[in-house]
Amino acid sequence: MSASQHYVQILPETNPGPVFYIDPSKTISAPYSQGNQIIFGETAGQQCLAMCLCALIYNKRQNICSPQDLVNVMNIGNELYSNLSCLARQSFLLFTELPSQLTVFDTDYIFEYSESYSGNVIGDCSIEGYQYCVPFHRSFELLLAENYSAFILTIDSNAVCIFSTTDGKYIVFDSHSRDIYGRSHPQGACVLLEAPNINNVILYFQSLYGENSQFELRGINIEEVQANCDQNLNNSIRNSALSAYDDDDSSPTCTAHYIKNIKDKYTLVDTIFKLVTTKIEDENVNYEIQFLSCASELSNCESVKEKGL
Repeated sequence: MSASQHYVQILPETNPGPVFYIDPSKTISAPYSQGNQIIFGETAGQQCLAMCLCALIYNKRQNICSPQDLVNVMNIGNELYSNLSCLARQSFLLFTELPSQLTVFDTDYIFEYSESYSGNVIGDCSIEGYQYCVPFHRSFELLLAENYSAFILTIDSNAVCIFSTTDGKYIVFDSHSRDIYGRSHPQGACVLLEAPNINNVILYFQSLYGENSQFELRGINIEEVQANCDQNLNNSIRNSALSAYDDDDSSPTCTAHYIKNIKDKYTLVDTIFKLVTTKIEDENVNYEIQFLSCASELSNCESVKEKGL
């Protein structure tokens, strides 16, 4: 009886490596993060919420597409943080301390925030009678159903912002020290990350945090206040004033006067005096003064003195 031997080749196991939900080839990295004390001094490491708001404004004005854009966002966000933290008298800002209106780049923006959803990053979460405590993925589903396309997310006091692109991808702005995969790194930088869809965004954050991590998510709409609206309003007021003036300049019922080229305060006082005294004599007259527009012809020296007041 002959024995036969069979040999089985055992191949070494191939480790597929970690799963990345972010496309590292699309990551944009700044030269540093918000924690750089040389750049930001005593405010370093505390400005993430303000920087998130500024990132969304900056992206609305022009796409964030370079390291310099990220530097600009951090600089603007650091200035906003300094002002807001001074008003709030605390180091770390809350959602409720974000402004409803802001002027950036000489443009006025107004913000509309959704309700705040919160819960556990991993696992279920519910509080009886409180509809805004939901699972992590559900919070995004609810806000997307309300047509929000931009979000501010905080996890364990770290804030990031998320917004969609025209081709359906999602961008994550994170001002903390991160590598090109969006992971925490001591030599990392502020990054702009790209994910192919919202599910990858959700899985990305769940891969970074543990079961005990808490999140808070809000949707945000940003609208630019159009300058032509202000111009139309000014024209309407101006035309109404001219119309009232032209109707009957001497009538006691005349409601407005339109006077141009008042050069100084003495002319202004004299003009007001004449307007009042031309009304019905020997009777009390109620009047209201409104400045439709004003201009200054101060010299440079006088201008400096005015600013110093």
